[in-house]
Amino acid sequence: ECVATVKTHTDEVWIVSFSRDGHVLASASCDGDVLLHSVDDMLGGDDEEEEGASLLHLLKHSTAVTHVEWCPVGHAYLLTCSDNVRLWDTESGSCLRSFVQHGAGVESAVWIDDATFLSCSVEERLSIGGTVLHWTTSGSCSELLSRIAARSVLVYDDAQRVLVLDATRGLLRFRL
Repeated sequence: ECVATVKTHTDEVWIVSFSRDGHVLASASCDGDVLLHSVDDMLGGDDEEEEGASLLHLLKHSTAVTHVEWCPVGHAYLLTCSDNVRLWDTESGSCLRSFVQHGAGVESAVWIDDATFLSCSVEERLSIGGTVLHWTTSGSCSELLSRIAARSVLVYDDAQRVLVLDATRGLLRFRL
């Protein structure tokens, strides 16, 4: 049974993700918006349709937002991916840092711990390939992989092994 429809984006929603405590839902869209919604408000109301039921609107990205990723521990931080990666403080709504090393649009990002993460990109011309970058939240960056058409990146629980979904070669496993 559908209990609510939240219509706050102006274009297709590409990804949603619950915060670690389950009280906030981040939604990201082709319209460049990332919205944070109160799950309690969404599920607790009697209205079948909620117009504008968002807690916080993170400033508009210049391109579609392809991925959102909540910090796994401690902080209320959120990574968003579009033409770059942005780190947000979801309590204040402020963008803490933009990470702009990728030469192409960023497909996804994944936290390793509360201070480091990986991000990946795909160059439109797959023959050139994209990159997988290793970041710290302070902005330091090192290239982990290059000339790879990385659509998604995952980190094992041991924080040492990485899976990369390559658009041309399939699922690849690497060590940090």
